[in-house]
Parts: sequence; C-alpha cells; structure tokens
Amino acid sequence: MSVDEKYSRIIEGIAKLDANQTIMKEDIRSIKNDIDQNTKDLAIHIAGVQTAQARLDIEIQTRDQLLTQHEEDSEEEFKKIDDRLKVVEFIPNLAQGVWKVTKWLGVIAAPGVMISKFFGLW
Repeated sequence: MSVDEKYSRIIEGIAKLDANQTIMKEDIRSIKNDIDQNTKDLAIHIAGVQTAQARLDIEIQTRDQLLTQHEEDSEEEFKKIDDRLKVVEFIPNLAQGVWKVTKWLGVIAAPGVMISKFFGLW
C-alpha cells in the first residue's frame, strides 16, 4: 500500500469520525433540549399540583365552616321547634286542665245547686 492510499484512508477515517462526531453532537443537543422541555413541563405540573392542593385546602375549610354553621343553625332551629312544640303541648294541657277544673266544680256545685233549688233558695 502506498503512502497516498494510506493517507486517503486516514482522511476517510477522519471524515467518518467527524461525521459521527457531528451526529453525536446533534443527538446530545436533542437530548439536552428534551431534558430542558421535560424540566419545564415538570415545573408547570408541580405548580398545577400545588395550586390544586391549595384549592382543595380552601374547599375543605369552606365545607368545614359550612358544616359547623349548619350544625349551629340546626341546633337553633331544633330549639325553636322544641319551644313551639312546648307551646303547642301547653295549650291542650291547659284546656284539659280547665275542663277538669270545670268538671270538678260541676261535680261539687251540682249537688249544692240541687239542694238550694229543692229548698227554693235559688
């Protein structure tokens, strides 16, 4: 093999290495761009998760407050209903008591009235 052939082989080898090196640099650049894009996407995702968590915390607090308020309102409403029921129960009991007193007065007064009519006092 002559020196020219060896020299041309070396040049060809260098050209192949240079082409391979260029391809590798492009691959590395592409991988680096992918990593940068993935990092940006991950940062956006993390921010979204944090926002969702904050919203969820606010929703939980709001529902707890509404539940507490509803329990307090319900308790007050139950007290009002209980008071109304006591009044509603009191009126029949009062009427029943008045009726009993009237009956007993009638039972006690009837013989007295009959005796006074019998003797002409009435």
